[in-house]
Amino acid sequence: MKNIFKPTKLPLLILCAGGIGLLLRLWLLGTGVDDKGLLVSGHPAEILLWLLTAAVAAMLAYLTKDLVEAGKYRFNFPASDIGGIGTFLAAGGIGITALTELIGKSGTFPVLLGLMGLLMVPVLVFLGYCRRKGIRPAPIFHTLISLYLMVRLIGFYRHWSSDPQLQDYCFRLLATVCLMLAVYQRAAFDAGIGKRRPCAFFSLAAVYFCCLSLTDWGEIPFFLGTGAWMITNLCSLIPMPGRRMFRSRREEES
Repeated sequence: MKNIFKPTKLPLLILCAGGIGLLLRLWLLGTGVDDKGLLVSGHPAEILLWLLTAAVAAMLAYLTKDLVEAGKYRFNFPASDIGGIGTFLAAGGIGITALTELIGKSGTFPVLLGLMGLLMVPVLVFLGYCRRKGIRPAPIFHTLISLYLMVRLIGFYRHWSSDPQLQDYCFRLLATVCLMLAVYQRAAFDAGIGKRRPCAFFSLAAVYFCCLSLTDWGEIPFFLGTGAWMITNLCSLIPMPGRRMFRSRREEES
């Protein structure tokens, strides 16, 4: 049992939690809506979902606490075909979402967001190439994606904030926030100042909330693609030995 709750097991744990959370959301949306189309307060699925989310947050905070030091880029992000494929999936998901926003919606903001999304596609394709080759890109590339996510967050929050039902948008909101912060941490690694704990925490939290956001059919390409990107491009989850351990070893050797 102890072997399960280790930092290196976090991807599997988060995917399992995300799958359970998605099933709870489907249960809630399928059986917890009244005649007026509003969610029923106190539904068992809603209660279980909030408890699960609190447990996931606590688990991430606890299991990432030992991810200190070892901030070198190549140690955390070596060449990886899977990482490159995950990045390409993000490019495809954002590209499909951008085209949908340009074609299917009207208004200044959807057009702006759609154009920005299309510009992110070649950026992500380049980052996917770098990930496959183990090349450290310039910080500007991940910074651009973080800015795109920030603009997306600001624009959609103006619409979400007028919705009285928190369940309608909260997980999409949290997914976008965590994505933005995770990508910002990747930019920090590109600049040589990355920290593993916040990078792992926000990347895995983004995966969890992206899973819960897959009930919003219009944004499935976006959250499926970015969730795949996060889970396949985690920093190293191997804890480094603490200073006390080094001291005890030195004392034994002396």
